[in-house]
Amino acid sequence: MAILAVGATQSTFVPGDDSAPVVASLLPLTLASDHRVVDGALAARFLQHLCRVLQTPSLMFA
Repeated sequence: MAILAVGATQSTFVPGDDSAPVVASLLPLTLASDHRVVDGALAARFLQHLCRVLQTPSLMFA
């Protein structure tokens, strides 16, 4: 059992390729899971995969 919370996007400055600040939209994600039901490592891998798919939407069709 797990609950995924998705926040609103926020524009913030992050370091760019040349270490100069650039504006990026960040989407906060929080996953709450019951460790008696779902292993924490499995929940973390799910959240990593979800972030990868959100950053590269073409992965949804692969």
